[in-house]
Amino acid sequence: LVPTERTVLTVDEVQQIEALTFSKEEFYLELIRDMFLFSCYTGLRFADTAHLKYENIDATKEGLVLNIIAQKTNKQLILPLYKLYERKPEAIIQKYKKQVLYLRGPVFHPYSNQYFNRTLKVIAQRAHLQKKVTSHVARHTFATNLASKVPLHILKAILQHSKIETTMIYLHLSNKLVNDALDSVDW
Repeated sequence: LVPTERTVLTVDEVQQIEALTFSKEEFYLELIRDMFLFSCYTGLRFADTAHLKYENIDATKEGLVLNIIAQKTNKQLILPLYKLYERKPEAIIQKYKKQVLYLRGPVFHPYSNQYFNRTLKVIAQRAHLQKKVTSHVARHTFATNLASKVPLHILKAILQHSKIETTMIYLHLSNKLVNDALDSVDW
């Protein structure tokens, strides 16, 4: 089996997507962009993001905490959103919370993965990205960016993998990571 090269967005590319603005008629583009960014910030699979409910978000004195049973693994995930990416996932939840009378039901619209990926193409073009962006790119982006910041076993738990080898698939060693690692070696 030959490993395939996985697409990952750089921090700059994520910021290009964050910076996009949309007209009122393009509300669906903004929602899909925000769903994608939420996955980039949390590492959630598309199905878990698309089916996220307000009931899965607990307010604590520190901030919002995600508490879900992942659809694919049937495992519980408790993730403090206030500790991730300068509270950006929290800000997305708060943005859509304002549009809901009762804090029940879905946070996002449950788009199909096919429609979501088609729309992501438009968003990637608007952000001037040369990469093929799909829902799964968000998860790779999260895992790759977090890999240099947390121990592998913690990343494995967040991504809900049963084997460390599966987590290692998500590790994309950039030239910068290699250079930084070598800089810290005292020969």
